[in-house]
Amino acid sequence: MRNKSHRAAQTAAVTGVMAALCLSALYCAELLPVGRVGITAVAGLVLACSVVSAGLIPGICGYAVVSLLGFLILPVKDCLLLFVCFFGLYPLLKSLFERLRLLPLVWVLKFLFFNAVLTLFWTLLREILFPFLPAALHTAAPLYLVGNVAFIVYDVGFSKLMTFYSLRVDRVLRRMQ
Repeated sequence: MRNKSHRAAQTAAVTGVMAALCLSALYCAELLPVGRVGITAVAGLVLACSVVSAGLIPGICGYAVVSLLGFLILPVKDCLLLFVCFFGLYPLLKSLFERLRLLPLVWVLKFLFFNAVLTLFWTLLREILFPFLPAALHTAAPLYLVGNVAFIVYDVGFSKLMTFYSLRVDRVLRRMQ
């Protein structure tokens, strides 16, 4: 019985620490004038580490906690919105998609999710984004082309970072237990 309660406490602690790191990264993203999207992506990577170390259900709980506390605590919500819609949700969905083990279907699901989020941001935030986008991206076709290429690079890099975390960091953490 002690081992089961010890494991539950450990899972809760890992999830809580990762959620705190994730929220801290989002707060830094709000404060810094540059690199905001990159820091928001790092917050998503921290959440993915929580999924690797604690499991999918604790990862979902961490995502919910970070999202809720972010809406309550963060002074500006733009990076949080990006986290809630993509960078925080994608690690959870990626974990589910990759359990299918059918590579073409996995990529179709990933692209469907990414393009749905891109369409959401394109339709809802077009007026806000236009001043910051290069003129070549003011139409949808180049934006989707560049966005999908960037997404492939992001996904491959994300997978490599999660493999590194799983083999090097998480393994050491599990041995320390």
